[in-house]
Amino acid sequence: MKFAKAPILFLLIPLLAMGTDKPKEEKKIHEIDFQNIKKTLENDFLKKNVKEKTKQLNKIKKKRTRRKKARYRYPKREHFWNFFSELWLVRNIQKLRWDIENPDYGLTRPLTNLFQRFGFLEKRFKLLLINNLSLTHMALPGNPGETIFLLSIPFMKKSELSKDEIAILLLEDYIRLQKGYFLDYVTDQKLKKLIGGRFRSSPLISPLHNSLKKADHFIFEKGFNFQQQFETTQKMVSLLNTETRYWHSYLSLLQKLDKLVKSNKHYGHYTKIYPAPEIQLKWITSKKNNL
Repeated sequence: MKFAKAPILFLLIPLLAMGTDKPKEEKKIHEIDFQNIKKTLENDFLKKNVKEKTKQLNKIKKKRTRRKKARYRYPKREHFWNFFSELWLVRNIQKLRWDIENPDYGLTRPLTNLFQRFGFLEKRFKLLLINNLSLTHMALPGNPGETIFLLSIPFMKKSELSKDEIAILLLEDYIRLQKGYFLDYVTDQKLKKLIGGRFRSSPLISPLHNSLKKADHFIFEKGFNFQQQFETTQKMVSLLNTETRYWHSYLSLLQKLDKLVKSNKHYGHYTKIYPAPEIQLKWITSKKNNL
């Protein structure tokens, strides 16, 4: 009987073992931390979502920056000088007093007729009357095919110029502008790089500010030199000497200007800007001139 129990015990041991051991697959399942997996998946999803949102936000910011920069752009060359002239006029509004309403002196028609008579067709101009003694007359660059003329009312009245004479005076200013004397003086390499470029906030950065100051100096203090005045007079003579009416008006204009600067102390500075009516008359009338 002792030996009979042994096989039964032997058989029970494997059965007990089988009852307590779990399959390997089940163990593996139980060993997995589902909470940790869930957190990992959630974190991965959030990171991916945040990354995608950040990418979209950066695209929006770049578009917004490009639009903002596009708004702050200097005009291209063909329109830059009109921008420059108007900016200069605004900066000098108190000095020039061009914002005061003035009567119509009927100057537009004589000026238009004169330009057309000498072949300056499809040219536009703005005539800005100013109430200032220090600046008598000047031409500034405008948009393509356009010129901004400045004319002092006190100067016009004191010099007693006729409409034809005023038109010829402004034509002479136009010739000076076309020869590039003003633009050559106010333009430097830094300003050239600025034209058509962008700016972030204020447009009055150093190169533009410096050129505006040069314009002040040229218009109010420096003016044109003798060589420039001689070249301008040559051009005027070549245009007017075959037209008796306008030729006599040109001579009369120079004579009146010469009389004004010699008799009125308020216009003594005129010859500093435009040297000089007396010399121009000598160039024209002298037998030794080369005109």
